[in-house]
Amino acid sequence: MVSRESLEEHFNEMGIEVADPVLDKCIELCATYDVGAEEFVETWVSFSLTHSSGNTDKPTAESIAAMERSALAKKQDSTGTPKRKQMTVYNNANSSVNANDDAVLSLYNVTPKGRTCQKRINVTPTVVSDDISSHRSPGTFSPATYSLTAITPSGNFKERTNRNQVLCSYGKEMSSQKSADINLNIEPYGNVIPPNSKYMYRQLHDDADILLDTTTAIGSFIVKKYDLPDPKSITSVSEVDFISIGRIGCDGNGRLNESSIILEGCRWDMNGATMPLRIPPGVEYSLFPGQIVVVEGKNPSRNCLLATKIYSDASVNPSIEIPVFQSKDPLQIIVASGPFTFNDSMLYEPLEDLLLSVEKLEPHIFILIGPLVDADHPLFGDNVSFLATPFQEYHEQIVKKLLDRFRGKRTKIVMVSSMRDACSHPVYPTPPTLSSHSIQSVSDPCLLNISGLIVGATSTDILMHLSKEEISGHSKTDRMTRLVSHLFAQQNFYPLFPSSEEVNLDLSLWEDFAQMTVIPNILLLPSKLRYFVKEINGCIVINPEYLAKGSAGGSFARIAVDSPSNNCWSSVKNISVQIIKV
Repeated sequence: MVSRESLEEHFNEMGIEVADPVLDKCIELCATYDVGAEEFVETWVSFSLTHSSGNTDKPTAESIAAMERSALAKKQDSTGTPKRKQMTVYNNANSSVNANDDAVLSLYNVTPKGRTCQKRINVTPTVVSDDISSHRSPGTFSPATYSLTAITPSGNFKERTNRNQVLCSYGKEMSSQKSADINLNIEPYGNVIPPNSKYMYRQLHDDADILLDTTTAIGSFIVKKYDLPDPKSITSVSEVDFISIGRIGCDGNGRLNESSIILEGCRWDMNGATMPLRIPPGVEYSLFPGQIVVVEGKNPSRNCLLATKIYSDASVNPSIEIPVFQSKDPLQIIVASGPFTFNDSMLYEPLEDLLLSVEKLEPHIFILIGPLVDADHPLFGDNVSFLATPFQEYHEQIVKKLLDRFRGKRTKIVMVSSMRDACSHPVYPTPPTLSSHSIQSVSDPCLLNISGLIVGATSTDILMHLSKEEISGHSKTDRMTRLVSHLFAQQNFYPLFPSSEEVNLDLSLWEDFAQMTVIPNILLLPSKLRYFVKEINGCIVINPEYLAKGSAGGSFARIAVDSPSNNCWSSVKNISVQIIKV
């Protein structure tokens, strides 16, 4: 390899001064085209004299690049043997082939290229066969990459002892046997986001109108639900209690606290007038920014609204549809949420192991919640040059391999999009990612009607986002139940506003496609928070966690839904759930 000192010396002999960055580029070209220092400097002098009217100019980054195209590349083409060194592309295919080649060569006492010859012992073909299988890469879904580190299997994951351990369960004991076939109809419930939706194009006054209209609608719903008196303006001066409608906000940039609560009025309230809200000791509350509430209280000084009671429950009734499966056997569903790779690898080891369980049980429905290709993967950072495949092609390869695995089987695949996916629109709500007819691609969030069974799902971690912002006092329920209840109470999959910095919220899409128009039978809320299964408001709420958690395996959910008996069916009695370690 050409040294820096040698190249600099040859330039000095020609009376040419070279800046350090340009010299670095010259060294790189010497290595790329396999030329020596003397030959490189002579090529530069010849090029410079030809293109600079007989003068030898000082090399620049632009002129060196021009010389590469004009002289070095042409010289390479004329020889017929390319000198440019090719970067090695690693993927599971060449990894397993190399391992197989090495093992087969060892049968003939031949040293693989690039290896040190060692004393060999006689082995039988059986032993070699076992050796070959032990070197096979698990990375069926891994991308082609220039970095061997990115597809290095995790030793800790392979050595785990809690694989397929049931972490928690709900309902009756579930059978591990494959159930009978069921003819299912899967279709969206409610509005569907068009794949080519426009977003982030509205003006600020349009967003303000959406917030005011939503506050007015939900607030009026609460007033009617609790049969309260007609609401008044939050700016009304009164020494007796009156009813007002508003949206919870914070008067500063920090986290909401008891001293920073403000109430922003609705449409008829001076188009969103604001008033500080104070909660006396003993009043029960559970508040977060963006929450729509009805406040019963007084305002004797016009400077502050003193709450006596806060109403925030605008929840609708649970779905009254009775699922019809036309089978005595239960409907089997498996749910897993991304990321599907560890933080230090692009191998889809957790997904590979999950698919073994899915293929064995062969559920009727397999729900994959994105991201499939996580744009926030730590290995990507600011540089994805180690990938030898574009994101779109990489994504399509994974989908194709999934289809190949389930071709000819009864399992229907449903894929919930995620704005964290490298191939999705970076907006929430997120339009469907795929256009394949073989996989049912749905938006985030979504409501699905599975032959009468209503299932809601979102890939956005609303539970974590709410947990960072919510404040409460004198609450009679546990924190997790309270967080989930906020979604039902606000009739929305993402009631937090302003949204988390992780979420690119588009209010026009949010108004049309993030509303929870019915309480589903099953609600899937994957989160970084600890897994759980809870019955809340007649809905079975499931947090399966993520399939990969940092550098460790996560968990997935298995669901069994019994058919109606004597035309009687309820989510509480007919649904069973297990959270299982991958």
